[in-house]
Amino acid sequence: MNETFSIEFGVGACESDCFSRLRPSSLMRFIQEAAIGHVLELGIDRAWTLEHLDSVWMVIRTRVDLKRPIMYDETVTIKTWAAETKGAVFPRESEIFVGGESVGEVSATWVIANIDTGRMLRPKALFELAEFPDLGAPRFKPVEKIQPIEPLGAPEVHRVRYSDMDMNRHVNNTRYTDFAADHIDLETMPDKWIRSMTVSFSSQCVAGDDLVLCSANDGDRFYVRGSSPEGRIHFEQEFILEDVK
Repeated sequence: MNETFSIEFGVGACESDCFSRLRPSSLMRFIQEAAIGHVLELGIDRAWTLEHLDSVWMVIRTRVDLKRPIMYDETVTIKTWAAETKGAVFPRESEIFVGGESVGEVSATWVIANIDTGRMLRPKALFELAEFPDLGAPRFKPVEKIQPIEPLGAPEVHRVRYSDMDMNRHVNNTRYTDFAADHIDLETMPDKWIRSMTVSFSSQCVAGDDLVLCSANDGDRFYVRGSSPEGRIHFEQEFILEDVK
């Protein structure tokens, strides 16, 4: 049983932003696809969890720390592994490589949740039915709760539509990073790159929902919150920017 899993991704035009850098949502997609590839290799992918547990894997929090920008036409390798479980969650870590150079670290928190109710299952439910690799202690700093910045600025409303959805019929986690990057007008910051980003999910959005986006910043630290019109938080995202050298 493979305790680690590695996969390569090319940074093409579709994955790049207007500065020829890897789009943050594309990096989040690479990280997600690596995790999915690992559980598929382990035989505990979405099809298996649906059949045996009426549940699916869901990521609830991810932090990415980068050492440098990742550029157009580079090849990215994601190496990922599962860390020791805590309570109802499955910590997962990844390391990001470009040409053999380590350029980033990822800490994420995954759960197995019922497909209909969203109720989280304890890891014991999985361990009783399937083999799982040996789980070591986390190597990287765990994902911490995002600290809000107040007061928030003017709201912007995004109506959830077809292109935001995934096969679980809610907004794919990578799309929230697009929403956040758009809301802070990242295209107006050519001399900045994202050194660190964290996203946390509280509740799902489905087609037809209105997502109210608000943000604030403290220097190069940006905070974005997405809520329902009634104030229920759906997600929070933090970007830490750095000057391009």
